[in-house]
Amino acid sequence: MEVSCSNVCSAASPASSATRRPPHTPPAAADAEDRAPITAYDVHGQQIQISRAAWREQMLLPQLQAHWQQPDALYSLIVDALNDGFVADVEPASAQLLTIDPNLERGHVIRAVVLMELGALDEAERVLRAAISEIGQSATLLTNLAKVQDHRGDTRDADATLWTSLQLDPNQDNGLGWWLARERDRMIACTCAPTPNRFRSTSPRWVSR
Repeated sequence: MEVSCSNVCSAASPASSATRRPPHTPPAAADAEDRAPITAYDVHGQQIQISRAAWREQMLLPQLQAHWQQPDALYSLIVDALNDGFVADVEPASAQLLTIDPNLERGHVIRAVVLMELGALDEAERVLRAAISEIGQSATLLTNLAKVQDHRGDTRDADATLWTSLQLDPNQDNGLGWWLARERDRMIACTCAPTPNRFRSTSPRWVSR
């Protein structure tokens, strides 16, 4: 299962093409952002320009309500909204998905990703650990937990959690890509020898693509 807005790793983390509003955006800047046009498509497939505020009120929120009891559709709407930067607007929907989604991993990860994007790191971690307690460790859950730890600045814990996730699924695209990016950054920063070769000795299931 793949979701990838900047933090939705393997469940999240689907990268967002829209600029997400910082927690303390000045009112004038927030108003300007709401008036900024985004590209959408009408029922005939024609490209149109619509303000973010209009999209939120006329399309996103009504669609969320219309699919409030349909987990698959609600999940897709939340992911699309996250990728477009409507994070706060899908917070209630992510809480709803958590309660109705039969796919426990998916519901917990999406809820955690939304909380993480909103800066509620402790609550995001609680959601992920609750899922681990209920259904056990998975590469997706652990990769997103590593994201929370990384956002908190717990680099060592994030590395350990991410490595554990890759032991569970060495071919997890988001986790593997993130690990290699971190190793590359370390190598550039301190001219240390890279460590991705660990995969060859400790992860016999890893397959080069």
